[in-house]
This record gives sequence, C-alpha cells and structure tokens, in this order.
Amino acid sequence: MRHGTGSHTWKSGEVYEGSFYKDHMHGNGCYTWRDGSTFTGSFYLDQKQGYGTLTFVNGDVFEGLYKANERFGPGVLTYAGHGQCKVQDIGWWCRDKLIRLCTRVEGAFSMHDHKEYKYFEEETHHQIDLSENESSDLFAHNATSYSFLSEQFKAALSSESTVLPNGIEIYSKDYEHLPQTSKLKKELNQAFFGADYDLVCSDKLYTVVAINNTPLSMKIQKHIHTHRHQEKGLSFIPDEISTKERSFFDSKSGPLEHASRQLLLCAGAGDAHSVYSILKSGAADPNVADRQGNNPIISAATNCHLDVVNILLDMGANINQVNDQGTSSLSACHVFYYPVDHFKTNLLDQIHAKHPEYGVFEKPKTKKRESIKVVNLRLIILMDFQLFLTQGGSRPGSPCRERRSSSISSKVKNRRESSPSPAPSDDKELAFESNENVVDLDAKVTQDLIERTATLLSYNERAVSGVSTRNGQAIRLGTTGALAVWKAEHSQLRKTIELLLLRGADPNIGPVPFPPLFFAVKAADISAVCLLLNKGASTAFRLSDKGLGGFNVLHVASGIMCSEGVKLVELLLHANADPNTCAHDRYGIYNKMHTCEGTMTLDDMHKNMDSMGLSEDLGITALHIACHRDDNYKDACDVTHLLLNNAAKPDCIWTGHSPLSLAIASGNDLCVKKLLQFGADASLELSDGLGSALCVASDPQYEFRRSPEDRISLIDWLVKFGADMLAPIKFGSKQSTGTVVDYAHWLFNKDTRISRTPYHALNIKEREAYNARKNLLTHLGKLLRESAKNLDRRTTQENFSGSTEKLMCHLLKRQEYAFELCKFFRKPAFKYCYECGRSVGVHLTSCTRCHEVYYCSRACKLKAWEERHKYEC
Repeated sequence: MRHGTGSHTWKSGEVYEGSFYKDHMHGNGCYTWRDGSTFTGSFYLDQKQGYGTLTFVNGDVFEGLYKANERFGPGVLTYAGHGQCKVQDIGWWCRDKLIRLCTRVEGAFSMHDHKEYKYFEEETHHQIDLSENESSDLFAHNATSYSFLSEQFKAALSSESTVLPNGIEIYSKDYEHLPQTSKLKKELNQAFFGADYDLVCSDKLYTVVAINNTPLSMKIQKHIHTHRHQEKGLSFIPDEISTKERSFFDSKSGPLEHASRQLLLCAGAGDAHSVYSILKSGAADPNVADRQGNNPIISAATNCHLDVVNILLDMGANINQVNDQGTSSLSACHVFYYPVDHFKTNLLDQIHAKHPEYGVFEKPKTKKRESIKVVNLRLIILMDFQLFLTQGGSRPGSPCRERRSSSISSKVKNRRESSPSPAPSDDKELAFESNENVVDLDAKVTQDLIERTATLLSYNERAVSGVSTRNGQAIRLGTTGALAVWKAEHSQLRKTIELLLLRGADPNIGPVPFPPLFFAVKAADISAVCLLLNKGASTAFRLSDKGLGGFNVLHVASGIMCSEGVKLVELLLHANADPNTCAHDRYGIYNKMHTCEGTMTLDDMHKNMDSMGLSEDLGITALHIACHRDDNYKDACDVTHLLLNNAAKPDCIWTGHSPLSLAIASGNDLCVKKLLQFGADASLELSDGLGSALCVASDPQYEFRRSPEDRISLIDWLVKFGADMLAPIKFGSKQSTGTVVDYAHWLFNKDTRISRTPYHALNIKEREAYNARKNLLTHLGKLLRESAKNLDRRTTQENFSGSTEKLMCHLLKRQEYAFELCKFFRKPAFKYCYECGRSVGVHLTSCTRCHEVYYCSRACKLKAWEERHKYEC
C-alpha cells in the first residue's frame, strides 16, 4: 500500500510525486500527464482539492481553487503567446467557466437607485455556518436524495463507535459517495491540512457573512474560507478577486471574461441573437455575474426582454439567482411594476412613520392618492413647460409637426392669394376677420382624453418601441407619447412577471426590498396576490424589525384603507396566514402614558406589568390594526370578523391597548360589538396606564368619535358584556388604586380649562363638552352604585347560606348580639361616595343616621338624600 511521500508512474506514462494516504493521492503533490501538462497543488483522495496550478501543453496556466477535480473558486487563467502584454481571465470559476467577474456592468439593477426603499445591508446577507458538513457534489441542492446523507445515517457517522469495514477506502475510489465516519474524516483532514489542521478546526467556530445569498456562491465562499490557510505561494491574493476592480490587475481581459461581459450587456440590451450565440459557443455561463452579483436573468427581466429570458432559462440559467443585495429577478421586476405611488393608503403609514426621509411609509397629505399615471403626466407637462421657457417662448414640437404647420400655413396663404376676393356683405355673421388659422388655435384637452389616447397608442409597437421612461427619452414624445410608453412598459413588466412565475421563479427568494407578495398586497392587486399565492408565496415572512416595524403581509392587508382589503385578508387567511403573529413595534398613535407623564422608562414599565400581573406586550397583531382603523368602519368590521373566525386572539396587548380598546378609541362600534360577540374580555386590565376598556370609553381624548349619547350607550354595552365597574384601576403618578369612576374624574380634572373655569366663562363648545362629561360621570356613578349594591347583596346571601346559616340561627337567639350582627353584615363591601361614586382622593364621611353609606362632599350628600337615600335610610 502506498502511504507517505513518494512517486508513482502508471503504464500510460502519467507520473505523480507527492503525498499518499492509504494508497490514495492525498496532500501536496505534482501530477504530470503523458502530453506534458502538469498540475502542482493539493489532492484529496485522488482528486484535485484546494489551491493548485495547472499548466497546459500550449503554455496556458490556470492558478486557482479546486474542488472534486473541478475549478471551484477564485482563479486566474493566463494565456501564453501574447508577449509582455498579459491576457488573463480573472474571477470566480465553476468548472471551466467564469461565474463571477471583477468587472461592474453599468446600468445594472441596484437598490441604491431606488432611494424610496430602505435597504439594510447588514440584515440582507446570510450567515455561513462553517461547522456544517456539506456534500462534495458542486450542484447538489437536495442532499437528502442520497440515502447515506439522511439524518439517521449522519447521526450514525458522527458517533465515535461507528466503524466501517476495514480497508473500504482501498476499493472505493469515489469519495463523493464514500461514507466517512467522524474518526475517518478526522484522519483524512489531518493528513490533508497537515500543520494547518488546528487552524482549520478553530475556523469552524466562527460564521462568515455571505457575499451573495445564492447557494452556489455560498458554497464557493465556504470553500474559500476552508482553504484560506493554503494561500501561501500564490501569485495572486484570492480576496482581491472578490473586492478589487478589474483595472487593479495589470492585464487584459481574456476571451472567457470578454464573452461573459458581453453576455451581461447583450442580455440587458435585449440582443437575443448575441445571447444565444455566446451561450451556444460555451464561452460564458448563463449564471455569470459581475462584481455586484448582477446576472443576465436580472438584466433581461428588468428590461422586459422576454425572448432573452426564455433563451437564458433554456440554456440553464438559475431563475432564482440573486445579486449581492439579495434581489432576485422576480423581486426586481416588482420594484418597477409597483412604484411607491402605486401603493394604497395604509394605516401602517401612520403607525410606523419612522423613516419619512425614504418615503417608505410616508403619510399622505391628502385623503385621495393620485395614481402613478397622473403623477407621470404632471411631471411630463412640467418638463414640457420648462422646455418651452428655455426655447424663448416657442412651442416645443417635433420637426414633422413644424413642417406640417408650415406647409398648411403656406397652402392657406396660396389659396388666399389665388382665390378672388369675396364681395362685401352687410351680414356680420359671414365676416371673418381673424388673422389666426386653425393650427394656431389652442384646444382644451382633458385628462381623460389624454388617458384614452395614450392607452390606444401604447398598443402600437412602432410608437413605443426603442423608447424608455427610465432614461428620460419618453419626455421628448410629449405628454401623450410619454404616457403611452409608460403604459406599454407596465404591460410588458406584467408579462415578464407572469413568465418568470411560469418558468419556476420562487416568490420567497430575494426578499429585497420586499418579497413580491408584499408589493401586490400594498398595491391591492388581487389578481397578482392570487397568482403569487398559487405559486407558493409564503405569508410568514416579516419585514425588518430595525426600520420597517417587523410587519408581515397580513398586517399590511389588514391596514389597507380600500375596499380590496377585505378580499386580500380573506385570501391570505385561506393561505394559512397566522393572525396572531406579532410585529415588535411600539410606535402606537394611542400610546399615551397617563401614569408616568413622560418619566417612566421601558424597564420600569415591564416591572410594573409584572408586579400588577398584566399581560405582556408582545407586539401588534393584524387584529389590532383592523380595530385601529377609522377610515371605513364596515370594511374594518369585515376584516375583524375574518380574523376572529380564523382564531385570532381578541385579548392581546400592544402599547397598552387591546383590540377592544382600540376599536373604542377609533370609534368603530361595529368592531366593538363583533369583538364582544367573539368573547373579548371587557374587563381586561390594560397596561401603560390605560386602565380598562371602560376607562378608554370614558376618556375625553376620544370623545370626538361619538356623540354624548353614544358614549353612554357604549358604556352600557360594555357593562352588559361583563365589564366590571368595581375592578381596581391604577392611575396617576402615585399609582393610586381606584375604580373606573375615580379614573374618569382624574381625567376630567386634568383638563383644567373645562373643570376649573367658571361655567359662565366657558364658550358654547366648552359648555357642551362640560355638560357631556358631567353627564358621563353621573352615569358612571350610577352604574358603580348598582354594581356595589349587587356585590353587597351577593355577599350577604353567601354569608347567610350553607354552614354560616347554622351559626346565624344560633347567634340570633341571643338578642343582645342581634343588632351588632345585622349591622356588621349590612356594611358595604368597600367605601365609596353614594352619589358620584368616587373612592380615592376624597374624604368620605358616613351618613349620620344609618352609617351605611358615605359621601365625599356636602353637595353629594344633599343630592343623594333628595334623590334616593331619604327613602332608604
């Protein structure tokens, strides 16, 4: 058995000199073929693995990274016979073709050209786990297709007790399918890496940020990092191929590099014939990318070259390949197809307006959004007017129009000169003394006419071909022509999106800036949503927590302020969207800290929640958003009904609010009733100093939502569905504990203009507010009084029932204790003012006759006596 360092010569004349391991070429060595070509580098079980130099017979030299006998990673192919002017193909290689260049192709798609979207580079790139074992198959996307790579077999191989038959490596030459135990793998790696083995093992404890999220690119980057300790002695630095421009290398581009660059350019230009010729010649890989990861499929798709897209896919292009920014061809097409002006008004614009400078969630200034067509039309008219001013007042027009105008004017002039003058007439109606001709007359063209004309013109390929709205060429065609070009491009983009989905594009790959499903939902495009869901679009993806609120697609659909929102929510729920997913966003409109008045920190708030036993604030759900809406109560109620029917939890807390309290605050009584019918807890204790649903209903901050009568009816409705008037509520900076009545009086007194100003000094609106608030407080006091009486009655019945009843009978026989005992059981459960209902912050005195009820002031005592207590005392 060949083992150690030595040489071996085969009968064919091929020679190997280097390291052997159990009869395999394993380690550093030099292999010479019969024709004189040589490879000097490292081997792993008889296959080229790691860095090496391959010298061809004609003098060409390739120096780079290998894996499983194939080029796999950074490398340089130097061509001989060019004298002192070096010609090299430089880049990342996969087999015999370049898959990543050092050159940047101009005009390629980039998120930096779309400032309206927020791009988080640090969250875009995946992490490469170096500790994971991978198959040596370069293109194995589904490793479980091999039986020995199942999870059970992997667990067996990782066990130290697993032993393979002795000498199996002698007759198994295919190490790709050779099962290797952890012990055997350790021995092979120690023999291969030598003194660098410990460094390689320590590298597996770290993670590497992927340059590109495409699986093949991540495999190459992982392979580069594994062999980074073997880069000594190379004529180039592998990292420079990934980071430096092509001009950094002192050489000319080789034929493969030139063909790859031409493929990228021709794909973007729509030159189908050249694309087919390059791919047919085998000089370029259909998945080749420039130094920013832009590939032919993205260039062709974003420019709507359907024939080029089909050619690339037929020749083996990866339709789901992404660029370095994480954008796929499908996502890039959606960026152009759905401009931000296409998005419908959404409640999330108001909830999360954290980045207005980028316009991602910019709050609209008007209730009605203008369509993209109107915006483009207005822009074109403005530029036409600027051109009019720069030309010194002359009308902008094409040469054809000017020639046509001059010819018509000349014909009219000749006809006037040749025709005899008409006889003078006394009829003034027949007199025509104007010096203007028909061409000079201005006609009023409506926007609808321009729209219809542009639509018809967009179907004419000769009128719109070769012109684009992206480079400003369409402006030269005038208002109607530019709008026609935009319509034609929009139609072609839709066809491109449908083609990509038909050919297998994954709508869940390349979620930058959003997954395609988010674009369709934001624009309320129901047909596109159905198409994407049918193609497997995931509803579980969430936006970035850092700058976009962490919302998922159901959050977006629930907040859309249009009639299509109900259908969108229904479609997403049928696609198994989770209605209870929380977005970690604390930028609520109704988040007002009554208790702290701007002094409580987030940690203090969590401590208070834990000490009070309140529900944890996990984030906003789709139900919160639906109940938050105040644009269309009917649509919001329909969305709420759909969510509740699909097991949405009605008692989740977000910024102190429950869905019920949000519906109350937004004035949507339909949602309030729907939530109560589905079992929402009307007595749920809220956080952030909001009290309960009754406290929100009595808050003057939301009194503009309803009339005074409706506010009282709402409180009655809540009490009917179990809202507890006697529930303890903490409020104020001192965290006083009282009831909803105390909370309402505390809010009333905070508005000193209404509560402290004499009634005669208030204006009409303030008097109306004062009267409405006073009536509400009176009604709350009445409800609390009734609840307290019911509680007292139940307590008395419980004390006189069961085992206590025998004790009562025994004690009642003794007349001397009868009065004290009855007096004891007639005391109320807690002390409160028998008129206004307040129990905290006031001095209570008992009735001087019965000592059973209490009053907070003389006014309450007199009023309660006249209305009810003189009949009870």
